[in-house]
Formats: sequence, C-alpha cells, structure tokens
Amino acid sequence: MKITGMTLSAACLWLGSCTSQAPDLYPAWPAQADSAAAAVRLPPHVMPVLGCWFWIDKVLRPADFEPYLDKLGRHAPYNLLTTSFRIPEREITDADFHEQIKAAAAYALTRGMSLVVDLDVRLARRAFQQAYPDE
Repeated sequence: MKITGMTLSAACLWLGSCTSQAPDLYPAWPAQADSAAAAVRLPPHVMPVLGCWFWIDKVLRPADFEPYLDKLGRHAPYNLLTTSFRIPEREITDADFHEQIKAAAAYALTRGMSLVVDLDVRLARRAFQQAYPDE
C-alpha cells in the first residue's frame, strides 16, 4: 500500500520516528501527578495498545465482565479497550448500562487497562427519536 509515495511500513517507521524526535510537540509529563492517575496514563509520546471489546447481554450481569478482564490482564498486551455494544434490544441510555460501564471501567483499571466507551447515537436510537422526533 502506498501513502503519498511511501509504503505503509515506511510511513509507520516515519510516524514512529516523528514522535520520538519531536518531543517539543508534546506537553511535559506532569511531575506532581497523583499516583492513581499516573498509574493509568501513558506518557504523551507513547501510543496505547488498543483492544476492542464488544459487549453482549451477558456482560450486563453483575461482575460478569471480571473473568474477561482478568484473562486480558494476564494474557493480552492491551492497556486501552474500546467498548461497543451488540445488544439490539437495549440502549446505552439505560441506567444499568451506566452502572455496569462504571464498574467495568473501575475493575479494568485494577488490571492495567482503561476503557473508552462508544457513544454512538445508533446505540440509543429510541432515546434519540423520543428526544428529537422530527430528526
């Protein structure tokens, strides 16, 4: 694959060398960061190792996310998980979703991972249609 005259691997090497040779583009690592925040934040010049986690209805039961996060914490290199939902009969605006995401995010931190939640309007169609019936 070519990207403006470069192969993809050359572009990746170039991007990697740009981040390591241009430290002035990134803010300084905060010296007085609290230990909890410092434990889960990477320095600005280090890219996270991403994983995708697609929730199904089983994950909404109390503590059913723990075995999955335990396994990832032991066997996968991820330090950032993107989460999305594959539960068509439910919506992310439901109160139990919020509580389960909050609990999973807190538990993931104990395993060295952070969560980024997919907040796509398609995951809350009914709530959106109710709030904006003419859209």
